Amino acid sequence: MSNTATATTATCILPLPPDFGSISLTGKAVDFHRNLLVGIREPHLMLPVIDYLEEHQLYDESSIKALRIQVVKATRMVDLLGDLTGKDMSEARAALEKELKEAEEAADSAMKLIKNQGVWEKIQANAEGSSFGALVLDYGFPDDILDRVYHLGRLNYQAGRYEDAYSALQVYRTLLTYLGPKQHHKHMLSSLWGSLACAILTGQFDASVDLIGKLFELYQYESSGPSRPVGEGAGNYAESVAVLMHWSLFALFRAPSPSLCLSPKLVMLLTRVKALQAIISTGNFHLLRYVAIVALISPQQLAQSGASKRDTPASTPVSLLAQYLEGQEEWYCDCFTKLMVAVYVKADFVAAKEAARECLKTTDYFTSGIERENQIALGVGRTLAGALMLVYRVHDLATSLSKMIGVSQDVAEISVETASRGRRSGLTSGETTETESQ
Repeated sequence: MSNTATATTATCILPLPPDFGSISLTGKAVDFHRNLLVGIREPHLMLPVIDYLEEHQLYDESSIKALRIQVVKATRMVDLLGDLTGKDMSEARAALEKELKEAEEAADSAMKLIKNQGVWEKIQANAEGSSFGALVLDYGFPDDILDRVYHLGRLNYQAGRYEDAYSALQVYRTLLTYLGPKQHHKHMLSSLWGSLACAILTGQFDASVDLIGKLFELYQYESSGPSRPVGEGAGNYAESVAVLMHWSLFALFRAPSPSLCLSPKLVMLLTRVKALQAIISTGNFHLLRYVAIVALISPQQLAQSGASKRDTPASTPVSLLAQYLEGQEEWYCDCFTKLMVAVYVKADFVAAKEAARECLKTTDYFTSGIERENQIALGVGRTLAGALMLVYRVHDLATSLSKMIGVSQDVAEISVETASRGRRSGLTSGETTETESQ
């Protein structure tokens, strides 16, 4: 949600990529996290990443402060900006509070309905199929109620009041359903992006998965024909999908429950052909790390997503992705992509062992969110165990795996077990091993 939009003018769907200008970022892993911030675009969503960079001392202190100030300036979180700069923000705070009060009063006729559960459930259901005009008459809404409610949500979002913003955008999207399937309001798409950002920032990860799916479907539909069902200003398809892929990483990797990492809907978003094309055409090559990680930790869900099986002959979606990653090595490779290529394309087990060890030592803002659940360790271990099963007879594969890449015995045993199940269900390619045939 752009902070330059107004309530009565069609907004920019996505803010422009951040321009860090003269900020000199120095430290470890600068390029990777800088690329993440540029890809995320949204200032409010950048702040958790910046907190991580500071906590892990990946940038020097002065760079972090300058970066945080620039990002906060793109919002209306006046108190936070005052704390960072030491400036008196009383005038800006008063102006914001005045705007919020006016926006609340303007949207009150609709917002008060959400407090009445019975009435609100009736409006959400719309069992009688009422039109928007009938809704306006029944509840005494002003004709521009959609603009008013959206403006309230947007203003709350800019101020960092994410729960209030989410509620207003929820009301907006509910009222929008009364327009009918062939009518579109100028803020419709922006409201979905805003709702997704709010869901991420308030930890509503189940809701964020649904919103990601809706946004991807809209862009998918728009890209398939000459019409623009989501309205002018929806932006370049590949560019928007690349941003959506960045935002999906929050739900994939930062949710408290590891089960969301295994959502077929999110796996599909990162691995389908058009998503992979969007990565390359927009230069967001760093996203290939997460494509590889998804394949490593979620092979079953990758198979369920049907990721591109029909496009290129391959034994499994996992091996197809590995071939794709090998083809992109000129642009990007790291330990995760190297592990995929070593196991599924080159059958180079020395390189696979080295890459696996490096994977267990490599972390970033998103992968750090699942380390405590051992998701990466299990995925790396399963992949390497599956590869070893194809070639070697190993008396105690779990113990060998533990010594080989430095994972715990428990992780190694689970890795071997899941690799064995995966081979039986056809998730990895290759003939029956000598060990299994005995």
